[in-house]
Amino acid sequence: MSKYLNVQEVANMLGVTPATIYKLINHPEVSKRIEPVNRLTYRGDGGYRFSADSVELVKEQVIKKDLTIADTAKLLNRSKSFVHGLIREGKLKSYEDTYRGKKTFFIKKEDLEQYNKDVKEKPKSLWETIYDKKTGVFLFQPYFNNGELARVMSIGKKGSARTKITLKTSSSELTLEEALGLGWRPTYLIEEKKQVTAYGFAKFVFPIPRSLDSVIYQVIDELFKAAGPYNMHVKTGEMIEVEIKKTTLVGITETTEPDLVNRLKTFVHSGEIVLVHNGTVIDPGYSSILMYLPHQTKKELLSEAESKGMKLHDYLVEFFNNKFGLN
Repeated sequence: MSKYLNVQEVANMLGVTPATIYKLINHPEVSKRIEPVNRLTYRGDGGYRFSADSVELVKEQVIKKDLTIADTAKLLNRSKSFVHGLIREGKLKSYEDTYRGKKTFFIKKEDLEQYNKDVKEKPKSLWETIYDKKTGVFLFQPYFNNGELARVMSIGKKGSARTKITLKTSSSELTLEEALGLGWRPTYLIEEKKQVTAYGFAKFVFPIPRSLDSVIYQVIDELFKAAGPYNMHVKTGEMIEVEIKKTTLVGITETTEPDLVNRLKTFVHSGEIVLVHNGTVIDPGYSSILMYLPHQTKKELLSEAESKGMKLHDYLVEFFNNKFGLN
């Protein structure tokens, strides 16, 4: 069988590793396999052998047609995770195809050029945040003036420029500077709590309040007081989404604040509300597991994660969420 090519020779021709050739031999899609001429007798022949024609049939699968995640990240001078995020958010077009024996995301050069054009033409906007360290202002913070209520509705920053903070009253909108000049003062300030290192966030989803004194804002106030700004994320849109690290609302129980506890239970989207003797615990509800895998299995998982521009942990979380319908 000297006229045929062995695994190493085929790998050299295609610019891949022998491991990739073995994957292609047993590819789940028959049409994408590289078929040896001696599949049934390869052991006795001292290994697989291939015809030149069979190599040509799979050459397209292992030759890059467009940009990979890694190629795109390099051109953008960003991380592969950043590129993967653009794809998930629909900001960068991509498609999935087989490359070197595994599914890989590809980006066409013209689609990357369009993304760069969109970014260049998009006007620079304020960076929205939920807390301004300099002033101590936080999102939805209540202000009072002669018995009237106002709330902070946006906190925006633009580079090193001054922070723009907007308050809403029952009849108008004011900048923070205007509000302070008219006598508005915050009802209370919050503490900058240490960042919680425990994994995960619990999530609350609230409807948009109809009034400034809505109980929904009052619930969010209590979350800010208990967790501090560095342990929370807030996203506003059609709903208000609040993500919060594991936090104890000290002194808030079904006896002292039954309505508040009930609303926490009503609006929690993921995580658990746990009642303890001295308060209420907001628990993201994650548990860790320890797994031992064969080295080769771990290498393959790392390879799959890398092909999607993801860290191994994020890849596994996404896999299990999809597997058990947790998304």
